[in-house]
Amino acid sequence: MKNEDERGLLKVKILNHRTYLTSLIDDPKQDDVDFETKRAKTESLDDCLRSELSSPIQFDYESLRLTSNFDSSDSSTSISNKSSCSSSPRSHRTQSPIDISLDEIKLFGNEFESKHFYLSQNFLKYNLNHLNLVKKETLIFLIEKNLANNIKNPFDLFSYNRLNKSQKFCHNPKNNYNCFNIRKMSKLLNHYKNPLNKRYLRDNCLLPSSVGMFLMPLYFDIFKISELNQFNPIEIDMILLLKRTYRTHVYLDYESLINNFKENILWSCFILCKYKLSDITGVNSNQETINMEFFNYYLSLMYTLQHLEYVVNYIQLNSAKININNSKLLKDHITKALDLSRFLPFLFESLILNGYFKHKDYVAYEKFCVDKLDSLMCTNEYNLERNYYENTLMSIKQHSEQVYPLKLTNMCRITIKNSMKKYDSSTLDKLNVPKDIKKFLLYEHELNNYYIKYKNSINHAFN
Repeated sequence: MKNEDERGLLKVKILNHRTYLTSLIDDPKQDDVDFETKRAKTESLDDCLRSELSSPIQFDYESLRLTSNFDSSDSSTSISNKSSCSSSPRSHRTQSPIDISLDEIKLFGNEFESKHFYLSQNFLKYNLNHLNLVKKETLIFLIEKNLANNIKNPFDLFSYNRLNKSQKFCHNPKNNYNCFNIRKMSKLLNHYKNPLNKRYLRDNCLLPSSVGMFLMPLYFDIFKISELNQFNPIEIDMILLLKRTYRTHVYLDYESLINNFKENILWSCFILCKYKLSDITGVNSNQETINMEFFNYYLSLMYTLQHLEYVVNYIQLNSAKININNSKLLKDHITKALDLSRFLPFLFESLILNGYFKHKDYVAYEKFCVDKLDSLMCTNEYNLERNYYENTLMSIKQHSEQVYPLKLTNMCRITIKNSMKKYDSSTLDKLNVPKDIKKFLLYEHELNNYYIKYKNSINHAFN
């Protein structure tokens, strides 16, 4: 036991070392001190940023000893809460890697094309019990898994191109709107019947659709201090709040699959508003392809919302059969579903206001959904694929009506942003235009709105 505790503490030290930049390390208990107060006491913004961002990250010690929910030796329900975990991390390291069964291959028939099967094999050769979210290689792998599935979270893509030499992932039109993956998940759910089944979760190609907050220990590998100096006070405060919100989570488990929705959406909105497409992708990319892949990320979150809601219904209907802390699991899923539903419109708005989702894209998706719904058999039984298209189309219709037709000022802002060779505050300061227009061109109002909504949600969660 002593050796295990020492290993756990060593992991924490390694995590904190990732963010150790200078000797100006604050007391972790002072993380909630208002940033403006510290800035007033610090002559240099550069020093203040170093001091704040290099302070040790917070952690939940239980996460270092969490029993994996993907233990292939357990044939019972896949989800177990922290309080029932008794085995040590050492026991997970001796388990054999999970492998896909022949029955599961037959389940998809001819649709399981070789390249999709290769991707599945490549993913499953990693034992989910061992995927260490502290390691840069693991995070890169999870991002690449999503990129190969045509799912591009803007922040993940931005980080990937700064952490790793960019690899070109061929766009597969068959997975436009996550078409192939949603059909696969629908068949899996019909097969397993249980959204908490460990095999269903293990083979889920839409969870997690973002690494997002797990990249926080690599923050100074993604951003430079000189770059941070270009951020305005609201943007700095937003980043510092995200940093204080971060909690370590060492192993990939079910909780990490459905975690950090608000934070990941906020990061994506920040990147969409703060950077041009060429800065995000790192290479010259086809605009239409990127639009589709960013939209795929939005749709993957819509699927996740559907998954959370279905789990809530499943727990309520089968509480006697599930050997877990039902009340806690139920509350967690309801909370996460509410958080995700509140913040999804911000991501959709950011895609529209930055020119990544246009009215023609809405028309194309509406036609696609109508065609898909016509081809699906209408039964009284739950059909994940049918509900996915119905729910996403309904949501997009609702949010589109609030934004379209796009104002001329917003259209001009998109054109100006795309035409600028270098898009940042220092370049815009050189323009002979009023200060309010400069703030408008930098999306300061939108970012401030996202930050306030996120800050209020954090305060509400602790009250």
